[in-house]
Amino acid sequence: ISVSLDTVLLNPRSHRIQSQLESHPQRKLVLDSPFSEAAQEIVVEILRNTEGYERLKTNLADEGQREAGVITRAGLLVNGNTRAAALRDSSRNYLRVAVLPGDATQEETDELELRLQMKRDLKQEYTFTNELLFVDELITH
Repeated sequence: ISVSLDTVLLNPRSHRIQSQLESHPQRKLVLDSPFSEAAQEIVVEILRNTEGYERLKTNLADEGQREAGVITRAGLLVNGNTRAAALRDSSRNYLRVAVLPGDATQEETDELELRLQMKRDLKQEYTFTNELLFVDELITH
């Protein structure tokens, strides 16, 4: 489904930003009140400073969202936090998500986060020669 970016909660428990949050000077604020406006802004700040953020933001602006995020029934993002931040920064209003069942446990959502965020893209790389031939074909035909 598509949900308003104003309603989703960025996940301060995301393991993708765990080390940055642990060393953040306002870490205690996030731990004490993780869904407050101030805490959510800290999470956004951390996400904006992750490697590849600007590249993702540009890609989303150019091509739109390709993969759905994952969200709990309470509105907490399990997967798609960086995309949500980048879409917000690109003045987009919605995020496509898959909604977890209401009885999903913390252990299940942590396992899902691990599987989704640690998976590797298994596309086979082009050899240099095949890439050149492909480009040549695109130019000449």
